[in-house]
Amino acid sequence: MSLTDFLVSHLEPLRRRLNQLNDMTRRLDDLQMAVGRIEQRLTLSHPESDSPLRRCEFKTYSQWGEDGIIQYLIHAVPITVPVFVEFGVHDYRESNTRYLLQHDNWTGLVMDAGRECIETIAKDPVYYRHKHRDDQQGPGVLPPQPACTPRVH
Repeated sequence: MSLTDFLVSHLEPLRRRLNQLNDMTRRLDDLQMAVGRIEQRLTLSHPESDSPLRRCEFKTYSQWGEDGIIQYLIHAVPITVPVFVEFGVHDYRESNTRYLLQHDNWTGLVMDAGRECIETIAKDPVYYRHKHRDDQQGPGVLPPQPACTPRVH
């Protein structure tokens, strides 16, 4: 067996496993969104609480339940321009605006000081699904920016 044949025979199973892992990551993201939609329906159906913000907390991508609080606020306060800015997002897996982007189709700018984090975000399927183009009028995400590089639009 040649070296090429050996490598191909051993790399092909690895490639299949990586594809499976990517598929599982996508499915997990879909499940997170589904749970978030369920949580949103449950929390928004009980606005009579003494502390509506506490009652509305739910976590889909946020760290401490901010996804629910933000959903409560955007339904309670008229928003004319659905745009967000978030900085310090690390790899954007846990953030306060990802649910807004994916569920409510908002547009925004995410920033982090770590160039590796920005590169990770740029490779994330959520970035490609919601990428903002100059000719696009609707929702999207502007290219993720290092927080130390000012960008004016």
